[in-house]
Amino acid sequence: MDAIGEPPSGTVTFLFADIEGSTRLWEQYPDGMPAALTQHDELVRAAVESCGGHVVKTTGDGLFAVFSRADSAVAAGLTAQRSLTAATWGVPGRLRARMGVHTGYSEFLGDDYHGPAVNRAARLCAAGHGDQVLVSGATQALIGEGLPEGAELVDLGEHQLRDVARPMRVFQLVHPTLPAEFPPIRSLDEMPGNLPRQLTSFVGRGDEVARLSALVAERSLVTLTGVGGVGKTRLAIEVAAATAPAFPDGVWLCELAPVMDPSAVLETLAATLDVRPFPGRALGDVMLEYLAPKRLLIVLDNCEHLLAAVADLVDTIVQRSPGVTMLTTSREGLALPGERIVAVPGLGLPEVHADPEAIGQAAAVRLFCDRAAANAGFVLTAHNSQAVAQLCRRLDGIPLAIELAAARVRSLPPEELVSRLDHRFKLLARGSRARLERHQTLRNAIDWSYDLLREPERVALRRMSVFAGSFDLAAAEAVVSSEDIDSGDVVDLLTQLVDKSLLDVDPGAGGVRYRLLETIRQYAQERLEASDEVAALRGRHLAHYVALAEKAGPHLRSHEQITWASALVLETDNFRAALDWAVEATLADQGLRLVIPLMATGIPTGWNRTDWADVARSIRGASTHELFPLDVAYAAMAAVFRGEHDRAAELVATAQTAQTALGTTHLWVHAAAGVLAFFQGDLKRARQHAEASLELARAGNDPFELAHALVLLATALLDDPAQAAAVAEQAVRAARQVGAAGTLLYALLAQALALTEQDPERALKSLQEAADVAASLGDRAGAASAITNQGAIALRRRDWHTALRAYADGVEQHLQLGQPVAAELLGLATAFAGMGCYEPAAVIFGLAHEIFAAHPSTATAPDDLVQGAEDAVSAAFDPEHLAELKARGAAMDLATAAAYLRREVDRILTEGARRRALGEGG
Repeated sequence: MDAIGEPPSGTVTFLFADIEGSTRLWEQYPDGMPAALTQHDELVRAAVESCGGHVVKTTGDGLFAVFSRADSAVAAGLTAQRSLTAATWGVPGRLRARMGVHTGYSEFLGDDYHGPAVNRAARLCAAGHGDQVLVSGATQALIGEGLPEGAELVDLGEHQLRDVARPMRVFQLVHPTLPAEFPPIRSLDEMPGNLPRQLTSFVGRGDEVARLSALVAERSLVTLTGVGGVGKTRLAIEVAAATAPAFPDGVWLCELAPVMDPSAVLETLAATLDVRPFPGRALGDVMLEYLAPKRLLIVLDNCEHLLAAVADLVDTIVQRSPGVTMLTTSREGLALPGERIVAVPGLGLPEVHADPEAIGQAAAVRLFCDRAAANAGFVLTAHNSQAVAQLCRRLDGIPLAIELAAARVRSLPPEELVSRLDHRFKLLARGSRARLERHQTLRNAIDWSYDLLREPERVALRRMSVFAGSFDLAAAEAVVSSEDIDSGDVVDLLTQLVDKSLLDVDPGAGGVRYRLLETIRQYAQERLEASDEVAALRGRHLAHYVALAEKAGPHLRSHEQITWASALVLETDNFRAALDWAVEATLADQGLRLVIPLMATGIPTGWNRTDWADVARSIRGASTHELFPLDVAYAAMAAVFRGEHDRAAELVATAQTAQTALGTTHLWVHAAAGVLAFFQGDLKRARQHAEASLELARAGNDPFELAHALVLLATALLDDPAQAAAVAEQAVRAARQVGAAGTLLYALLAQALALTEQDPERALKSLQEAADVAASLGDRAGAASAITNQGAIALRRRDWHTALRAYADGVEQHLQLGQPVAAELLGLATAFAGMGCYEPAAVIFGLAHEIFAAHPSTATAPDDLVQGAEDAVSAAFDPEHLAELKARGAAMDLATAAAYLRREVDRILTEGARRRALGEGG
């Protein structure tokens, strides 16, 4: 049937279609593509109109259509794909179109549709592949039995799509005449990285996203510059999401706004990439080795206050990592060779005295209407269009200023907004707009919005600037409330500031959290610093997070550990900011009380994940505090696990001296000394400290510390496997009673080590449970330890294939985390030798001995098998060739070693599988 009448409004179904790989096709076949594109549009248009739809517009290589019925849209997608599949094209091969179908509410205004439903349909199309039709859950729910004959919808599950606030249920249209097998759809869930989900739609800048995406594909460094609030961050995230498929190792957003110390830029980026220090190596060197083989995109956001440090780091990365692309945002460029600086302008503005339809097409007006509609049901009309146009022009199209204005529509019509704006912006009346700096425009826009606030709202906004990152209601009540604001009024103030677009709210799984936009936070911070409240506010902020840490402490040592640890991760920036204030204000008591409760095993805020214990011990006056020995012990434990044994020895000595001087009895001082002794191979001394820890734990009747003391004792008894197994059994029981996952993880690892020889089957069960617990904690180091210990058991059984896989996976994880892997490498080399692969075995023995010489540790591979393997490797080569192979391994850096290991393991296992399939053995 043919489409009749005007395009529908209300609940409608959209179909988006575009050609996959069109840019490449235009470059390869510039003469044939015009006719091919015309043919594509005619076929899709015919399918749309035959099913009762309206073609809204064509967009370069795509087409946008609307239907009053959901089943008609799906039928059109099927008809179009069948026509395209059967067509003969004027270019080699054929054009492959991807399509997205989504249903939602939208009005036809002027000659186009606007709103979230349009955006979702476009994003659904972009997530698909050529020949594929994706259908949203909203559309599927309306179709019922109305599918074309032979067609069905296959549920692909929920997916987070680019620039869509909530996950969408996605279905694939399947028909016998269409291809059915496709790669995973291009959703954010399927791509490595950490791009945040966006809670509002992305309006305008489509051409800019396309140009910048092409630029990012060509250049290793692109910097977006512009005044705060012009939309640099949002544009960078949109470009990053659009180009994500080109970066197989992920797209990573590193937010620098909360970072005040230039020396912390490297650590912040390393934390974003989950790169950790390698023993005896500078963190920068480890990160460069990690990045060297990668193909990824790093977005460094808000660099302007750290320009020199960011420029140095970016320059080094770009020079040393050919597969890494850097996209930065800043008020100014980094002034680096090869940098492409792109000034981000305001959104497109309507012409003066344009008609309402033309005004509605301008990007700035579309943003205003989108946000005002969401906030107050606003609709652009002939009556108000001139006022909206004037408002957007006066705000120079700056998105933040426009959103602030749109938030006022609920109480002030556009005409009144313009009147107040004219009164506030006296600069605009005194000279040429061409001479007006955008920063002044934005600042005046925020001034204007700030001046419209009631005084309690202004006070609350100023006070919230002390938060770093997001915060919850309890934190806001603790910091914002005072003599002039009752704590019970804070939630209303937050709601009012959210309504005015000065505060973001995210009702996520961890509960409602708030965040000031960075430009607003900086503005509010300036206002706060002009008052006499700074010290008091930062003091209240510190006091709140000390109280939170002390409240969390017992839960982090119980069966609630995972739940509390997950919640505390959201407070990382605020914990760090609170600790910074404790250092700056020399508040040793609060600094130590903040850090100590967070130092549980295996969690993101624990001693093996952060350097906070090291920072806290440096606060002036800390050395006389009763918690000082405990804090230094945690710092020592962290140094041990980083392989920094000399530094750990110094810290252990400091903790022991302070413990004696202060008369304290902290168990962890003995535990740190015992762990250091264990990793140094001194089991006798490790056992002495473990027994002292156990005595203190029993005296204190603390189940958590008792479990840890038993774990330490079990590992210190490894030279007596039977006794070690008995103690490990006690440790596991105690850990299960406590319920702390991190404690149970290390108890299970200790049990597996003790049982490896006498009961390998039970040891494997312990290791599998340990791996599961590590996964629940997100503890990659614990998971890697469980895997490599499984390799050790397979090695004893001469199960070379299993050992090779396990050791390869575990070693790769350890290398990525920057942890000592000498003993694990010995096991991997032994597995290679057992399979008769002597060359890689020799190379890896060379690497293992090089690392072992610098960082000796307790072996996780059987010594007798290792020695036998080394003897076999030595017999396979003449001395000169053997020396060359080992020297090659010894010279490898981490990145080279990881790539070599993975390549050799994949080659050997693939070859072995081929031989077995052919009946050749191996």
